[in-house]
Amino acid sequence: MNKQDKKFEKELIKALTHCCEQFKPEVDGFEWLTHTLNFSNIQQSIRIICVFESNIQLSNAIDKDDLTRMSNALVDCLKQLGITIKKPTQHIIFDSEENCDASHQGNWQQRLSEQYS
Repeated sequence: MNKQDKKFEKELIKALTHCCEQFKPEVDGFEWLTHTLNFSNIQQSIRIICVFESNIQLSNAIDKDDLTRMSNALVDCLKQLGITIKKPTQHIIFDSEENCDASHQGNWQQRLSEQYS
C-alpha cells in the first residue's frame, strides 16, 4: 500500500466510523461495520459489511426499513470520498454475528476473506 492509499484508507475509516457510531443508538441490534477493498479498483471492489448481533435483529431492521436508511447514509458517506457506487446492494452487505458463528465459528477474518473479498 502506497502513501496515497494509506491516506485514503485513513479517511475512509474515519468516515465509516462516524456512520457506525451514528447507527448504533438508532438501529436495534446493529453492532459494528467493516470494509474490504482493492486499491487498484476501489469503485468496483469496495464492500461495506454491517454486522448485527442476531438474525432476528437483522430481520427486524429490514421490517423497519433501517437497512435502506443505513445504505443511503453509507452511499452519501462514500460519495463524499469520491466513491460512487451504482448498485448499493452489491457493495453494502448486512450480516450477523449469528451467521458468522454458524458458518465460520466466529472467525470474522476468515468470513470476510471467503465471502466478501
